[in-house]
Amino acid sequence: MPETRHNQPSLPVWLDDLVASAEPAVVFTSVAQLSVAALSDTCLVAIEQDDDLAYLIARPRSTTPDRALSPRVLLPAAASSCQLLARHAVSTPIAAPAYDGEAGYRGVLIQRWTSHEPTPCDAALARMAVAQAVAVVQRERIVAALEESQHTVQNLQRALATCREIGVAVGILMSSQRITHSQAFELLSSASRSQNRKVRDIAAEVVLTGALELPPPAPGRFG
Repeated sequence: MPETRHNQPSLPVWLDDLVASAEPAVVFTSVAQLSVAALSDTCLVAIEQDDDLAYLIARPRSTTPDRALSPRVLLPAAASSCQLLARHAVSTPIAAPAYDGEAGYRGVLIQRWTSHEPTPCDAALARMAVAQAVAVVQRERIVAALEESQHTVQNLQRALATCREIGVAVGILMSSQRITHSQAFELLSSASRSQNRKVRDIAAEVVLTGALELPPPAPGRFG
């Protein structure tokens, strides 16, 4: 009875099982793992990023190539944008340009079969897997950038609110103490140091109470 592992998998289910990450090595490790579980006998992935990081991923682990084989040895196979269909292997190029400050990367996905020759359908599945993996990396990088942007906006909003509150407190002190802007801010800073509290907390208290608890004067010197 023929093995069922080489029957074409349910494509949406297979690709939906990819691990989501902004790191290409993580996503393509998932591709290799899923490939040997559902499609090919072995899977080898070589990836090089624009920041000079390079990865060599082999599944199953028992088929790890010779230590002398590095990702950059396999990368010439990715120089062409054409997929190569050989007697017992399919080599699919990986290419993702740099985007919005994130390093681009290139590489090759090599799937091998020992029990049968790969079919055009096998090759199509390989191309789809690479395309989906690249899309997952891109999506996760965009999500991370948006989250970072939102975090930055929140920090700026907090900083702006703090600046406004400090400005109001300075104005209150200028009016009540009849002093300059610099002198009023120095009073806030002095109170912050003496009470070991943040300037913004001192300012909030001044805005609330209309007054500032001044530090005691320095003791005089006696001869």
